[in-house]
Amino acid sequence: MDVRVEIAGRALILRYTVNSMCVVEEMAGGSLLDALNSDFTAARLLFWGALMDKQAGITLREAGELIDEHLRGGGSLSGIVDLCAEALGRAGFLSEHA
Repeated sequence: MDVRVEIAGRALILRYTVNSMCVVEEMAGGSLLDALNSDFTAARLLFWGALMDKQAGITLREAGELIDEHLRGGGSLSGIVDLCAEALGRAGFLSEHA
């Protein structure tokens, strides 16, 4: 169910729950599954939603800073989105029956 990743030497666990998805959708004003198209704002919000369950208290700004670190380390925004998609799938939110 979890996706584990290391960014800037920090071990992170990505996990989506119904509660984290509700928070993300409330902040976005609607469904964020469209974020899989890699829009910066949506991708940051989706990434933050994946982080909030296991990195208690993480802020949206901190999620953005982690993405910055990922990019500086040679990663890509699409790589972040792919990690989020994997976590969404493992949580059952991308299945046909979700």
